[in-house]
Amino acid sequence: MVKKQTVFILTFLFATSLFSQWQYESDANKSEKIFVTDSRNESTFSIQKSKAGKLRFFIKLDTEKECKIDQIQFKFDGIQRIVTFQAQQTSNDLLEITYDQANDLENLETFSLFIKKRNNLNVTFLDNCGFNQTKNYTLKGSSKAMDRISLIQHLSKTIRVLKAKKEKLAFVANNLPKLDDKNLLEKKLADIELLDVLEVSWRSFQNDKYNIKIRLNINGYGFKELFGTFRLNKPVKKIKPKY
Repeated sequence: MVKKQTVFILTFLFATSLFSQWQYESDANKSEKIFVTDSRNESTFSIQKSKAGKLRFFIKLDTEKECKIDQIQFKFDGIQRIVTFQAQQTSNDLLEITYDQANDLENLETFSLFIKKRNNLNVTFLDNCGFNQTKNYTLKGSSKAMDRISLIQHLSKTIRVLKAKKEKLAFVANNLPKLDDKNLLEKKLADIELLDVLEVSWRSFQNDKYNIKIRLNINGYGFKELFGTFRLNKPVKKIKPKY
C-alpha cells in the first residue's frame, strides 16, 4: 500500500511539473504578467506588462555568478530555425531578454509567428563558462494568457517600428562615404531615436582626408554630433558637407 501511494505521489508530482501551463497575474499598480515554469520547476519565464503598456521578457533561474549569460536561444518544436536574442543579467538569478533591437528583427518575426502556434519551447542559455544549459517550457495555456496582455499585437507594433528603424539606418549609412567600420556607426546610433533623424551631414576632422565627424538633424532637437570620429574606407579629396 505504501509503495502504491509513493508511486501515485511521484506520478502526480511528475505530471504537475511536466504540464505546468502559463498563468496570469496583476497587481495594485495595474502592471500585469504572464509566466510559466520549466518542466523541472527550476526556472520561470515571464512576460511583464507595465501600466504604460511596455512589455519586458524575463527568465529567473539559478546561475553561477562567474558564468555571465550574454545570449538566449529559443527553439520551437518542429521548427528548424533557432531564434537568438541578447540577454542582460539584472541580478544573480534574473535575466532580461532584449528582443526589440533593429538587428534582431528576423528573430523577433520568427518568435512572434510561433509563440502561440507550437507546443513546446526549448531555451538555451549561452554563457561564458560553456555550460549552456537548456530548459523546456510548455506552451500549454499560452494563447489565453498572451491574449490578456495583447502580446502578439505588441510584437506586431514592435516589428513595424524596427522595420522603419532599419530603413532609417540604411538612409544614414547610404548617405555617407564608405566607412572602415560600419558596425561602429550602428553602435553610435543605438542611443538615438532613428525615426527622428531628418538629415545627415559630416565634415572632415582636423583636415584629415581619412576621418570624418557625423552630424544628424533630429526632429525637435536640432543637430546632434556622433561622439568620436569615423575612419573612411579610402581618403577623399573633398568631403561634401551634406547629402
